[in-house]
Amino acid sequence: MADNSENGILKEALSFIKQKWYSPLGLLALLIVELFILLPYLWNNFGVGLNLYEWIVVSIVIAVSVLLWEIIRRFPKNTRNKIGVLVAVTTESKREYLRLRSDLILRINEAVKTKAKENIFNIIEIPEHYATKIQDYPSALQSLKRAKAHFIIYGSCKQRLEKGNPHYYLSLDAVVIHKPIPPIVHDKFSQEFAELFPRRVLIPLENEISGFEITKDWIGLVARYIIGVAAFLSGEFPFSFELSKELHAQLKGVQTDILQIKKIKARVPLLISESCLAIANKHYFLYERTEDKKELLAIKPLLDFLRKIDPNNYKAHLLRGIYLFLVERDVDGAKEEMKRCKSVNDCAWRYSEAFLYAYERDLNKAESSYKKAFKYPIVPASLFQIEEFINDVLEIEPEKCQLWYCIGMINWFVKTDTIAGRDAFERFLNCGSATDFAEQKRKVKEYLEQHKTE
Repeated sequence: MADNSENGILKEALSFIKQKWYSPLGLLALLIVELFILLPYLWNNFGVGLNLYEWIVVSIVIAVSVLLWEIIRRFPKNTRNKIGVLVAVTTESKREYLRLRSDLILRINEAVKTKAKENIFNIIEIPEHYATKIQDYPSALQSLKRAKAHFIIYGSCKQRLEKGNPHYYLSLDAVVIHKPIPPIVHDKFSQEFAELFPRRVLIPLENEISGFEITKDWIGLVARYIIGVAAFLSGEFPFSFELSKELHAQLKGVQTDILQIKKIKARVPLLISESCLAIANKHYFLYERTEDKKELLAIKPLLDFLRKIDPNNYKAHLLRGIYLFLVERDVDGAKEEMKRCKSVNDCAWRYSEAFLYAYERDLNKAESSYKKAFKYPIVPASLFQIEEFINDVLEIEPEKCQLWYCIGMINWFVKTDTIAGRDAFERFLNCGSATDFAEQKRKVKEYLEQHKTE
């Protein structure tokens, strides 16, 4: 009877340790049980005391127990160089948790994997002790930072009756980490996230396998899309580009009635083109800083890709025009790109068009384009880039002295810098013979004379 009583006490103690494992009470109970088991064997001569060897054994057992407790209960950490996806979904019973784990959590891992980089995602299951504390945005964000992860899915799964039939009721939410962005962009991103993520899902118990299958696919697609957007907003353009390309390829074969997945399917091409364009612009920016032609040549395949997936992209037309001029001196090709922009109510393409006309010595058309461009507002940084571009061309081709007219027009009429404008105009007046660009030279003299009288 005594053995049965001791066994019963031991089972209760082990059950208590299991329930309280993540709290100090669990560790204390474990140590008491271990000492309860060890002391009868270690106690020398029935109560005389522990010898040195026995004290060492007890100390080692306690130290190992404490160490294992600390290791097992510590908050999970993401692996370095991986996209960490935390899953913190609680249930009402152990049986429901096991079902949720097999039918949803493990399948999310399959859903977010990519073909090209299968191991880039790291699915981290949060122990229930911690999962119960993740109930809102602040606690979810804190968990992400604690785990050094990027995306968290949290919520609960409960069994409920719906119209008299048992259902799994999934109440889910999610948070994604990205670098600081302007509030208006953050609000728009948050709105899109809320619109796409499956926050309330009812799954009939009789169709739980197919229900969880659909839900994990839905979550997987949203997770990959949102992570792609977050990567783009964080400036991780190559990763966003590769992830969105693969997602686009996967979605081509998806036929669904789920509105959110349809929306993702429609938006992914835009994410691809924006990521691709951002990479191309970064190469051009590096070219401007370093004058390394390799950076310029790296733009070509990206522009070719953009022509296929987004042939009417306005910014791609502008960059393609720059590429054609700088690399191939294909002025006609660059002008064709500007013609494709005529429906866009913006001045950038008009400045480019004006420059191309001036480069070909057609200052009448250049003047017309400039006057149209001057009607639109433009940020000072863009004006600086335009002027710097013209100066770079003049440095390489000083014989294209008619380009001083372009610099003069920009400084005189837009920047209202009459000193820089006068200097550029005077250089233009000394350009070529007396009959070259006669009409524009006459007007330039009028501008300068009028300024003297003022």
